[in-house]
Amino acid sequence: MPVLRCLLILLMVVSIAEAKAMPSPKAHCEELPNSVLPIAKKLLSTHGEFYPFGASMKSDCAIGQNMAYDSREHPPSQPLIDLLHGAFAADGKTGAIIASAVVYDVRTVPPGETEKPTP
Repeated sequence: MPVLRCLLILLMVVSIAEAKAMPSPKAHCEELPNSVLPIAKKLLSTHGEFYPFGASMKSDCAIGQNMAYDSREHPPSQPLIDLLHGAFAADGKTGAIIASAVVYDVRTVPPGETEKPTP
């Protein structure tokens, strides 16, 4: 009987350890920005700009990169952002994805400054 008790306790400890090893919802939310920000930084440092792109997370937490295309060689950013938002919204409604991120290049006025920085 003591062997059976030890075995049950061991199984409970393993189950608890496995449950704690599962990522938290916060960790899942951080995966998308962590997957796209290095790409945006590299594009900015290499080219000084980039076209909008995105990433989405499926229910199994697999992350896929997404880009939009509207058949123009040099499209303005807003139509691409709209395409990404629309695609992610449609995929979210069907349950194909559980989260999404859209990344685009913007310039803002830094604190203490009066103008946006030039690229």
